[in-house]
Amino acid sequence: KVGSGGMGAVYQVHEADEAPPGTSALKLSIPPADESAADCVARTIRCEREFASVLLLDHPNIIKPFSFFRWPSATSGHPCIVMPFVHGEQLNKHCRQVQPTLRTMLASLLVPMAEALDYIHGKGLFHRDIKPANIMVRTADGVPLLMDFGIARATAGSTLTSTELLTTYEY
Repeated sequence: KVGSGGMGAVYQVHEADEAPPGTSALKLSIPPADESAADCVARTIRCEREFASVLLLDHPNIIKPFSFFRWPSATSGHPCIVMPFVHGEQLNKHCRQVQPTLRTMLASLLVPMAEALDYIHGKGLFHRDIKPANIMVRTADGVPLLMDFGIARATAGSTLTSTELLTTYEY
């Protein structure tokens, strides 16, 4: 387990026989014990929308998922999203550790994030949860990556249609 939030937990997993092979992140949505059946359905729909909306995006600063499935049962299981595992840390933790040239470092992170947001806004999608905890900074090269589109919404003028979102993936 590498993280958790309001929708569940994220695990680092190793996929030997899957495409792409290697280390991935598995976002598993587990409802609280007292969640109603209607809320559980809403949670599943929210995860499906998160997966579908990001799947149609193609930007170097956005973490793009590989697959969506339900576990342990395809009909009644918990929603899961598989995405690349990023070796790095959330922006809020990264900023605490990098002290010397904080202004320079922040500028190098903000420009790519602004470009990513401009890109998704151009597609008619609003992230609605921009915060340091939803930006990963990759250790290898310092590249910031936007993640967690769980509450993203398409605008009225979106180029991402409901038909595209529902037919782009199978689960």
